[in-house]
Amino acid sequence: MHGFGCEVCECRPATRFVARRHVGMLVVRRSYKVDAVLCRVHATELARQFLGLTLVQGWWGITSFFFNILAVCADVVAIVRAQSMAVPVPSVPPG
Repeated sequence: MHGFGCEVCECRPATRFVARRHVGMLVVRRSYKVDAVLCRVHATELARQFLGLTLVQGWWGITSFFFNILAVCADVVAIVRAQSMAVPVPSVPPG
């Protein structure tokens, strides 16, 4: 998927990036997933946003507490993975 630009800004290089977040509720829990081709900037932004939401919304429930520990770890790994991507450049030079 390295031949495609970022779905947000069209910069390259971009790669398939999966981010997940967890919302705990008293009885049930809900998970969200984004699977998109993103550049380093947008992948990092998404991963940080999901981590913040998971840290606030993920703990509210008996089973959610344990699922949230895994979700936070996955979010941290996603941030590290996003930061390890190459610095993006515009796919079409301005002009």
